[in-house]
Amino acid sequence: MFYFFLGVGFVFLFLFFSPNEFHQVPIVLENWYWSKQQQFGTKGDSRFKSSDPNKVLNGYKYDGKFFSFEANQFLNFEEEILEYPLLGKGFFRYKKIGEYITYYSSYGEILWKKNSHSYPFASFLGNLNFLISGDGNQVLLVDIDGNPTGARQLDGRFLTDMAHTVLHGSVILFSGGEIFRLDPSGNIIWKLTNLQTEQKVLLFYKSIAISPDGNFVAVHFLKDTKDYIAVLGSKGETLTIFHLPNKYPHKLYMAVSEKGNVLVNANDVLLMFSVKGEILHQTIKKKTEKVYHVAFCQENIFVADIENTLIFLNSQGYLIRKYPISSLNRRLFSSTQRGQFFLETEEEIIAFQLFYDK
Repeated sequence: MFYFFLGVGFVFLFLFFSPNEFHQVPIVLENWYWSKQQQFGTKGDSRFKSSDPNKVLNGYKYDGKFFSFEANQFLNFEEEILEYPLLGKGFFRYKKIGEYITYYSSYGEILWKKNSHSYPFASFLGNLNFLISGDGNQVLLVDIDGNPTGARQLDGRFLTDMAHTVLHGSVILFSGGEIFRLDPSGNIIWKLTNLQTEQKVLLFYKSIAISPDGNFVAVHFLKDTKDYIAVLGSKGETLTIFHLPNKYPHKLYMAVSEKGNVLVNANDVLLMFSVKGEILHQTIKKKTEKVYHVAFCQENIFVADIENTLIFLNSQGYLIRKYPISSLNRRLFSSTQRGQFFLETEEEIIAFQLFYDK
């Protein structure tokens, strides 16, 4: 009995007085599946108290048609391009070189039509939409009814990237270093014109990412002959700048956690950095892959693809799960409910739930 109480006391002292931080173990489980071709899915697992994916998701494109979850049917619009809010309602219809943009309800009814040569992009919920000019130097902001909203117009030297959160707004990047951090209504929270003040230095801004809570932004840019990443705080202040091991002439797929850690999924290496620029994880890829990659963050869990596998990393960069996948085209995006996110491929949509073993 003496040794029993001695052991209990040791565990108590270790857990509550250890200088090391105690971390909960994250668990990621899939709890819903949908076949795009068969238009059929499983029921969500009620144990996780997740939102019903059929009510959260807007729809998807398959075989040239748009399937609406709300209408529970395919809507056929051939020879036109469709853009839609992943978690909102309705969809845009436009032509690559056209004169107007039309917005439809989830049942295919015309809600509004606007004369425009711009290309529309929707936020997750569709409450803020971006009309991008053909030369990429101007972005008009409109609400779900097509009316100007927020800052109304953003100008810069060629739009290179944008990133969105579900509930905390967006961030827009132009190649000249103009960065606009927007709230969900399109109002400017902060803006930057250039991260560098040095003159006669070649600078080109390529990629941007934002944390799920909107408090951190990661910017990928070229300075002279090297590529760098800058981590910005909630007011646009520069927290750190560090260089990448290689130079990439294209957009990098990145994700930022709610701690400011950054995941970079390049075609030759997978890297995870701390908010201070320290390397927490590195996987050298055996062969150079295509340019497009998955880089996603839910709370502080990162997800990336390497060849035919999704890998899940915790906040310290340790592998917590692998998930095999065969489709070449895939993307991950968050739900309206914290802890729930989706994997979409050419043939299926899968809902995952994140929780912690207490």
